[in-house]
Amino acid sequence: MSKADLSADEACREGALRLLDLRAHAVSELKTKLRKRGHEIQCVDSVLADFLRVGLLDDQAFARAFCEERARTKNIGRRRMLADLRKRGVDPETAEDALADVWDTGDDEFARARAAATAKWRSVRRRTEDVRAAKQKVARFLASRGFPFDVLHQVLDELDTGEQPISS
Repeated sequence: MSKADLSADEACREGALRLLDLRAHAVSELKTKLRKRGHEIQCVDSVLADFLRVGLLDDQAFARAFCEERARTKNIGRRRMLADLRKRGVDPETAEDALADVWDTGDDEFARARAAATAKWRSVRRRTEDVRAAKQKVARFLASRGFPFDVLHQVLDELDTGEQPISS
């Protein structure tokens, strides 16, 4: 291996470590970022293979941690979580497994939808007197957050027609 090849590998490795220092990444996501930074595919593949071998990269662990973090901090639905994992390059089976571990009950999804709707309801009701229009805005908001139709309807049925937001 030439000195130029060695320095290219080292630069790629350093770039990957810097990215992993910021946060965990899925293998595909890290590969994409390294390629966008101009690293050769052979260097990227070599570095990623080394990282996988020593356990610095693990899509299953990444997906589970990502789901746990999002479950704590974001009021989003299962479909949105699956889309977010897929966008980061996690394969469908690994994403589904992580979701099954973290997102296993419909009650949790209903509670998240209710929390998201409560905040949005307050905001929308300050700007409009039309309850029907307000419910439509909340419905679009919940749908964009990946909540299923049945959960969306349950939450909308609970919306108070007065000025008070739904209770938690």
